[in-house]
Amino acid sequence: MKTGQFRDISSLPLHCQKPQYVVYTWVLCMIILGGFLKLKYIVKTVIVCVMVATHIGLLYTVLGPDDYVDTSMRARLFILLLLFAVLVSYHGRLVEIASRLDFVWKETAISELEEMAECRHYNTQLLRNILPDHVATYFLSSHRKSHELFSQAYDNVAVMFASIPNFTQFYSEDVNRGVECIRLLNEIFVDFDELLEEERFSQVEKIKTIGSTYMAAAGLSPEACQQQEEDAHLAALVDFALEMRTRLQELNKHSFNNFSLRVGISHGPLVGGVIGARKPVFDVWGNTVNEASRMDSTGTFDTIQIPRHTAQVRRTGTLRRYRGWYTAE
Repeated sequence: MKTGQFRDISSLPLHCQKPQYVVYTWVLCMIILGGFLKLKYIVKTVIVCVMVATHIGLLYTVLGPDDYVDTSMRARLFILLLLFAVLVSYHGRLVEIASRLDFVWKETAISELEEMAECRHYNTQLLRNILPDHVATYFLSSHRKSHELFSQAYDNVAVMFASIPNFTQFYSEDVNRGVECIRLLNEIFVDFDELLEEERFSQVEKIKTIGSTYMAAAGLSPEACQQQEEDAHLAALVDFALEMRTRLQELNKHSFNNFSLRVGISHGPLVGGVIGARKPVFDVWGNTVNEASRMDSTGTFDTIQIPRHTAQVRRTGTLRRYRGWYTAE
């Protein structure tokens, strides 16, 4: 307004008297857009550009003549709009980058947790395949000390040695360096292992294989020790040996072989435990184990040889024949 001139405000057109506050309101709208609305960076940038273009057009067209808004104020308001537009766009970009990183980290964490759970399940299954269930549970417990091993004395356990004596004559390294013979022996032992998955043989635990000899025991689990019937686990082991012989006979028909199974079983007290820290192996020791091994080595083909005290416990269910006195050294 020129100096010395006065105008009646009521007679002037309705223009904004304080345009800077209107611009401040526009700035707040952009801040709200950038800080609270969850939109993509490109969408936010497009909206901010449209808002700034609209506000600049309003700043130069609608906010009144030059008498009410001088050039310096227009320039300051114009710079203010551009500055906040850049800041809002930059903030939106940072928020999107942070959101993307959070999403990637979350997916990575979920994937790693799933891999850890799968690896733990695999290790648990592997440990339970190597060790008896109650021994594996002991090693997996959190209360066990890191260097503490497992050993336990048992009062009544049945031990079995089942060997295939004529496999030694069958084995030959002339064909594929003996690989085919070992593959056939593996098929035999796999058939024996499949029997352990049956419910009636749940008390039987595979101990190890020694050459063509399959070693197993029954009565090691705490459930078997609490059973009232003394010969329950012994009966399960005898039935297991009979089923092993049936499986071997079936394999002979398909492979055109004449393998025979020789079994020795004994029962009594022994000690079981885990040997080794890096490669743990469960094994059993005692006179019962030695006696079962001698029953196998001095037995005959397709028979189960047991000592006198074991025969007195296992009185029914199988056909028995007294062999007489025999020295087992």
